[in-house]
Amino acid sequence: MANSPRVSVIVPARNAAPFIEETLHSILGQTFVDLEVLVVDDGSTDGTFEIVDRVARRDTRVRTFSTESRGVSFARNHAIPHC
Repeated sequence: MANSPRVSVIVPARNAAPFIEETLHSILGQTFVDLEVLVVDDGSTDGTFEIVDRVARRDTRVRTFSTESRGVSFARNHAIPHC
């Protein structure tokens, strides 16, 4: 697929509200821009999904997914088919 990003960054997140926005800005602020960021909210209860969603509305390279709390490996594996 010619229009697919060259790099997919998967970010599993659980109750990451204090630092998730800074994490995303750091990833998106790199000089390499041909990327997508897939954030999998792993059952957060602290507003993590809402913060990520707000960032995703401003930058189309960010995609959000939400799952029930099943652990970091499940979250990563959940995102892989979407890369």
